[in-house]
Amino acid sequence: MRLRLNPSALKRKGLSFLSLPGELRNQIYAFYIQDGFRAELVGRNAELIPKPAKTIKLCLSSVLGKSLPTVDRKKAGTNKEENGWPTLRTSRKLGQYLRVHGMSTDWGTSFCALILVSKQISLEVIPLLYASTTFVFAAPCRLSNFMTRISKPSLEWVQKLHVHYSTYGNPKHTKDLIWETKHNTRWTSIFQQAASLLKGLRELRIWLHVTATPLHFSLQATWVQPLLAFRHLTRPLESAHTPTNPHFLSHNAPRSITVEPTVQKPLTNIHIALTTRWTRPFIFYDSELADACTALHNLFAEVIRRRMLGWSEADAMVEYREAWEERYQKWQHHLNFAAIL
Repeated sequence: MRLRLNPSALKRKGLSFLSLPGELRNQIYAFYIQDGFRAELVGRNAELIPKPAKTIKLCLSSVLGKSLPTVDRKKAGTNKEENGWPTLRTSRKLGQYLRVHGMSTDWGTSFCALILVSKQISLEVIPLLYASTTFVFAAPCRLSNFMTRISKPSLEWVQKLHVHYSTYGNPKHTKDLIWETKHNTRWTSIFQQAASLLKGLRELRIWLHVTATPLHFSLQATWVQPLLAFRHLTRPLESAHTPTNPHFLSHNAPRSITVEPTVQKPLTNIHIALTTRWTRPFIFYDSELADACTALHNLFAEVIRRRMLGWSEADAMVEYREAWEERYQKWQHHLNFAAIL
């Protein structure tokens, strides 16, 4: 027996999407957002992914006397982590918006068109949207503007932060050292601000490019100090807010709810990628020397990560020291990264 619904009866009762229980609406919101979005607040021409190295293809088939397997260029070089999410890149500063721009909203291709439906739906979706979106920055001013424009309750929902941090450079004149100091101080203050406002951070990835010359791998280096500001998030914190996992109340729920203080989980998912002028391709003729250089960079990136997680300086440097003094001892003269004492 099939039941037939009378559309006029449904209209009289005023049934709509907002009439559904809050749990069902939450499931619909989660299905709509799924794996989340990627918001890149960087310059228009910023290159977050390095270009592939230029190589010369030799005609080996004529030498070997047989054909070589072909490579599908469409499948090669794809990065699901960077290109798999719906990505929005904005180069203008937050807050610079003209009302006339709202008349040309493209609902089909909007970053998250669901928040444009109504005010109530927007209030219910925004916490989940902030929690699932990966925010990407490549300059301290844009990260500072983001934390200034967005309300503090919304910032506490942010869970994924990717930062491309590059040092100032290598000033040739002593009078220009002041700009390097200001650059380092700016990044330090921004990271301290992020550690205090982004209390719900669960994933932190930093692409660190160091241009200092000479290059010394030491936790006392000035370009390491800004990253250590995130050690504040690697310890459990007591909070009077709701837990980090998004949980929304239906519109019929009571407004006066007593929330007991909860202990937020510490930040443990930290990834550091360290690059310098010595990690560029084809800079060394000896492949073994190039491998040693890459390995030392990766080991020191792990040293920084461990120090951010609260390890002591001596414990964090153990693995790097062993590699520098034993495994790659014969390359110390060529690399000159200086043994850490």
